[in-house]
Amino acid sequence: MISPEISLIVDLVGMGLLSAVIVYAVRLNARLGSLKSDKKELEALLAGFAQSTQRAENALARLKVGSSEAGDAVGAQLAQARELRDDLAFIIDRAADTAERLEQAIRDSRELGGPAASAKLAKTAKPAAAPPERRGPAGGERDGRGGARVKSDLLKTLQGMR
Repeated sequence: MISPEISLIVDLVGMGLLSAVIVYAVRLNARLGSLKSDKKELEALLAGFAQSTQRAENALARLKVGSSEAGDAVGAQLAQARELRDDLAFIIDRAADTAERLEQAIRDSRELGGPAASAKLAKTAKPAAAPPERRGPAGGERDGRGGARVKSDLLKTLQGMR
């Protein structure tokens, strides 16, 4: 059998190895405890990240809706601006024609000899053609009555200048 000295040496080596295992197990337990606490912190961090992601997605959806509405509003204003531009171009053309007719009437009255001739020209002057029906800035139809009033005011002003 085994001699008692060898048995004692084997027992001492076994005790040393068991002591090393115990020390290692204690250290491992401490590290596992810190890992569990880090896991809880990581879970809390991930929950906060998920909430932040959800808020960002909601904000992005609201931003898309807002930008779509703003785009529609800009499109409507752009269409209205185009209508106004067309109206202004029409008015400018009409004003240029009227100015040319007035200049011609003034030249003719000067050539014919004075106020009596200009009164005669004012009565015989051919009025401009009625403007075609157009849509106004608010979308309503124009009836041309405003143009007749402007013409009569213009004729009164010209007669007052003589």
